Amino acid sequence: MGLFQRGFFRSLLFTTLGISAILTLMIWLAQSLSFASLFAQQSTTLKEILGLFSSLFPRIVLVTVPAAFLLAMLWEFHRLFRDHEHDALSSCGASPWFFAWPCVVLSLGMTAALFAVSLLLVPMAARFSKETHYRTRHHLDPSFLTPGVFFQIDGRTFYVHKQKTKQHFEGIMIYDGKNPKNIRVLTGQMAAIHPKEEGMELTIHDGTQHIYKHSKAPSVLMFKKYTFQFLPGKAKLRKKHEEERSLQELRHPSSEKEARDFNKEMSKRFFLPLMPLIISLGLSWILLFLGRSLWMSLLGVVLASGLYRLVFWPFGLGSLFPLWISLGLWIYSYGMRIKPQPKT
Repeated sequence: MGLFQRGFFRSLLFTTLGISAILTLMIWLAQSLSFASLFAQQSTTLKEILGLFSSLFPRIVLVTVPAAFLLAMLWEFHRLFRDHEHDALSSCGASPWFFAWPCVVLSLGMTAALFAVSLLLVPMAARFSKETHYRTRHHLDPSFLTPGVFFQIDGRTFYVHKQKTKQHFEGIMIYDGKNPKNIRVLTGQMAAIHPKEEGMELTIHDGTQHIYKHSKAPSVLMFKKYTFQFLPGKAKLRKKHEEERSLQELRHPSSEKEARDFNKEMSKRFFLPLMPLIISLGLSWILLFLGRSLWMSLLGVVLASGLYRLVFWPFGLGSLFPLWISLGLWIYSYGMRIKPQPKT
């Protein structure tokens, strides 16, 4: 690239980075608010909080970088036409491709970087986010047993008299009314609670169990040690979402519904990284050949994007038709020796 092209490249790069940072921060702040209720209700470590916030970036970057590049191109070409730099260089023999080449070079670099994000970071971040959500929602901290306070969970009511350590208590009562025909009341002198992968394990020492069955006299059972597990809800095997799966997994669906979802996910992973390249070729052609109106060019890009969203072909070569159209326009223009429209 020549001196002018290198300067245009740097200006376009810094404008894109600035707009990307602003858009990414705005969307990240908006989406991170969805974690507020989770952190307020559950015991979450600082590492998990930072990990959840960081896991938002890969998906956001895939959208904000192409959008920022489009806005940066519109601004830089507008400045190029406003300062008459385009007229001066064109009168010296510069071709339209001379102005489009810095955009294409920058878009190739962004496409390579976004492919790395899409194929590697997106599934890793989605997997971490889903697993952390699931683990946090199905994990109970022993601190939920506050001495002197009745606490109900999983159909049982707990009450402890005194807390000796974080996991050991003195004087405990449990009312188990999950089954109205078989109500149990457990009391114990000592108790210890241990978090598990899903739920809790509670061990009661030196206690009694009163069982109240329907239309029968209550029975009393004394024990030295009583252990049971309970969950904060029904334990279900977590199903992996399509955004968590690798390309190898997306290529082997197990049902027709999964095939549609996996196909759509593959289209996103391959199309979004190509957006900068499509924008650089398509938008530069519109600006250099169809006129210099900023709003007309922006309207054309918006309409083209909306048309693509309506069609959204299944994954394959046909799904990349915007790229084929952009390349075809440049090849056709040079093959037919079409000249850019003069400034009006």
